[in-house]
This record gives sequence, structure tokens and C-alpha cells, in this order.
Amino acid sequence: MLHQHGASRDEARAYLQRWRLFTREQAEQSIAFLTDPTWRAYASIYTLGRRLCESWVGDDLARLARLLCEQVAVSELQGEGVSA
Repeated sequence: MLHQHGASRDEARAYLQRWRLFTREQAEQSIAFLTDPTWRAYASIYTLGRRLCESWVGDDLARLARLLCEQVAVSELQGEGVSA
């Protein structure tokens, strides 16, 4: 909303309070996080990373265990790497 549609901080805060049921303080903290150059990418990274991991793991418990215990390259999660 802030980045994609150019909404103001006040518009974003009102949206978060109405639709996410955030308190004013929670909304302000969320906006601060989303507008900070160091942290703002995390909002999309977690969502995209989850989809990527879910797609790679599927119902394979061995892959889930590997994902939790080892470093798996993004290229492998995308199907471009070599499985171990």
C-alpha cells in the first residue's frame, strides 16, 4: 500500500487499524518497519520464501528435515540445483 500505491503513512495506519485490527502503536511500528530501508524487504521476503519452501517440500518429510537442518540454496529450492 505504501510502496505500491503511494499511500500516505496516515492512510496506511488507518488501513492497518481497520482491517488488521492493529492498535495505533502496532500500526505505527508496522509502518516504521515497512519504510525503513534496512528492513522493508523482509515483508515480501518471508512471503515469497514460504511459498518457495512449501513448493519444494510438498509432502516430503525428508526434504522438510533437510530444510530445517541444512543450508539449502535458493537455486535448489527453485529446482535449478542438484538434490542431495
